[in-house]
Amino acid sequence: MTTPKDESKPGVTPVVYVRWLFEPSDRLAVLVRNRDRGETTQRIATAGSITSDSFQQWLRFKNEKQSADIYVGMNPLKPEARARTKEDIHSIRHLYLDLDHEAARSLTAVEQTNLVPQPNVVIATSPNKFQVVWRVEGFPQEKAETVLRAMARKFGGDPAATDSTRVLRLPGFVNRKYDAEFIVTAEIEPELITNPGRVLCRSISSRALHAFAPTPVCRMVTSRLSILPDSKSS
Repeated sequence: MTTPKDESKPGVTPVVYVRWLFEPSDRLAVLVRNRDRGETTQRIATAGSITSDSFQQWLRFKNEKQSADIYVGMNPLKPEARARTKEDIHSIRHLYLDLDHEAARSLTAVEQTNLVPQPNVVIATSPNKFQVVWRVEGFPQEKAETVLRAMARKFGGDPAATDSTRVLRLPGFVNRKYDAEFIVTAEIEPELITNPGRVLCRSISSRALHAFAPTPVCRMVTSRLSILPDSKSS
């Protein structure tokens, strides 16, 4: 069974996570959801503001005192954006999978396949459930969502988590969806940014991808993943 490595967890605070994934000037959506009250609050702020002491104290209060779940948008918003729609997305920075059903098995499949690079982040959202993140560049929005849908089909990800406006759980806060307390943790992998030509690479390890430029064996994801059977039939 594949789980995030324990030694990496202490350093992956909400501040470390946001600073690692985003530039200080990136405008992001932060979602605070209180299931008991049926309340959802969305704030749009720069990554620099989100990592400030005052913002983190507000998130901690919401999570610890009001039992709210904390999420962050995975793609930056335009400077003038006041909402989190597809039209508000400034650029595609991340691709992701939300693994709920047989998540440990699906995560192992992701890590062992030669169809996609090793993920940059594995988030443990609750016992045996994961969210997987790749840092990317050069993806048009439409192509990014095509890839998200293809990966969800192949690896058994949540088909609802295939839009570019998706928010994922912010590590370092308690998951309030369940009665038993579970602190969301994350494992951050080495610096690797995937571009469309690097999405599919045969038998190239994460170290090789990090060290070398894309090779001719790399293929566009839409030409291969989209025609693969889903994980249950493979």
